[in-house]
Amino acid sequence: MATCLRWDAVSEGVTETSPAPVKDQLLYDRPMNRLPREIIVRIFRHFDPVCDSLPLLACVCKKWRKVLQETPSLWRKVHVRQTKHDSSSQYAVLGAIFITYGHHVQQLLWEPAMRISESVFYLIPSLSGLTVLSIPITWTRTLVETLSPLSQLTDVFINGGFDLSDEDLLLVAVQFPLLKRVTVSSCWAITWLGLQQFMICLEGLEDCSLKINNSLPVEDARSDRAMTEGSILIRSLNELTKFDVMTSLTLNLVPVEVEELWGAVLFVFGSRVDDREHLPMNTRRRP
Repeated sequence: MATCLRWDAVSEGVTETSPAPVKDQLLYDRPMNRLPREIIVRIFRHFDPVCDSLPLLACVCKKWRKVLQETPSLWRKVHVRQTKHDSSSQYAVLGAIFITYGHHVQQLLWEPAMRISESVFYLIPSLSGLTVLSIPITWTRTLVETLSPLSQLTDVFINGGFDLSDEDLLLVAVQFPLLKRVTVSSCWAITWLGLQQFMICLEGLEDCSLKINNSLPVEDARSDRAMTEGSILIRSLNELTKFDVMTSLTLNLVPVEVEELWGAVLFVFGSRVDDREHLPMNTRRRP
């Protein structure tokens, strides 16, 4: 991405051929630049880093560029959403954020329907301070190994499809030992034993949300095994060593008797509620 665009409309009277001292003086004379730094920061906080192309403000003047570089809070959360901009422009903005301000980024959230360009994806491992990660990419062993520099991760959303095995899930726990909150969704090749080993390996795990067979493609021949494993997992919930960290359970295409399901749900969630009406909505038994 070009780090500076022509801002003639913003900096009227300042041209590319103007001497640097002249540029700085003309820009400083503007009311906006006479504001205290704290006020400029408060104004900048109203901008979304991606949707509002916040990095472009660094092109206006040295003062603004310095404010952007020295204010970590402006970059702590990067949420990638659908915007009116074309994808190439959005990728360019993300590239600028990751390269210039990436050490400030702590949360990276990506809308599920959006794709990630390869060039942007390979910048993610450089976000050394990242603690929260949710990206619409199928987790595989290769992806886990690529993301291994992100050793500070505490929150992740794992979407494994048929590609993530029990061994790969265990590798996630080994590579990211500080994980506290995990959502395991659409991991159709995971077994009860694999989930058990994963949870045991994460000593600091506090919150595990499990979405069994979410978006399972029933036309795939492997779906039968996924449904069988889902049924085994439900029947084995009371054997999970860390069942108390389960906070959410979503079932799709799982052949299990209602009484078996209800027994497992009561075992996992019952001790944390006073009665059935206060169970999490997606675990209530339907009349």
